[in-house]
Amino acid sequence: MKVIIPAACFNAEQLDAATFVFKTLRVGFPTAEVLLVIGNTAPELREAIIDAAKRSGLDPTCNDDFATRSLFDIYESFLETEQRPFFYCDTDIIFWDSIEARLRQFSHVAMAGRFIPKFYDNFTRCITMPRVHNCLLYVDPYRWRRATQEYFSMLPSPTEYTPRPDLVRPRFVAMQELQEGYPVPKNYFYDTWAMAYAALSGITKFSEEIDACFDHLNCGSIAHFIGPAYGVDLVARHRQLMQDPKSIRGLWRRQRQRYES
Repeated sequence: MKVIIPAACFNAEQLDAATFVFKTLRVGFPTAEVLLVIGNTAPELREAIIDAAKRSGLDPTCNDDFATRSLFDIYESFLETEQRPFFYCDTDIIFWDSIEARLRQFSHVAMAGRFIPKFYDNFTRCITMPRVHNCLLYVDPYRWRRATQEYFSMLPSPTEYTPRPDLVRPRFVAMQELQEGYPVPKNYFYDTWAMAYAALSGITKFSEEIDACFDHLNCGSIAHFIGPAYGVDLVARHRQLMQDPKSIRGLWRRQRQRYES
């Protein structure tokens, strides 16, 4: 099993969130190969991320091909190049138990991840559509490609007038909805992987057993970007949690309740 860790650090204050997962990665994946893919990061911070991984006892393979490319390029590239099932794993995660010991749960799916329901998001100012989150995402690239081909086969041949939809990258969708008999514009946001979740067969939610194996801070590398929309110093909040890791356990349940409310 391979674990691909897309990492990015935009300023030194968030280096802790860009390296947090290294401390417990071997709890979740005791024997997996670790591939560290660092993008959009200054050289000195890149070296700090690699050093943190090594100090935690990891010996990651480092990929430099995406140093100036986006996170979505990373996702799309490995979907095409990997031949065996793997995981994407964010850096702002803490593991409590082994995911490797539970791999049988994923044996017949194209993709599996923590489910995020439809909710209103202050940052995008839109209703955000349901998806499986990329914080920890299992992918069987063969089944993914087959499911994608099956979906595209239902569409007309691709032309400049009928382009293939992008199933990975985020996008806004505008719709007219009737309210009291009058059309009202409403915007929906399909975040990363949300289009895939809506379109493809073989994408499943993690069981509660898997969800309980790890917690995710949310927005670790872009906390400074998201926090103001919620009136929260998210960077400081994350730092407080990371200094007291036990306080994070079960955070996934509280996050789910907030989404559902």
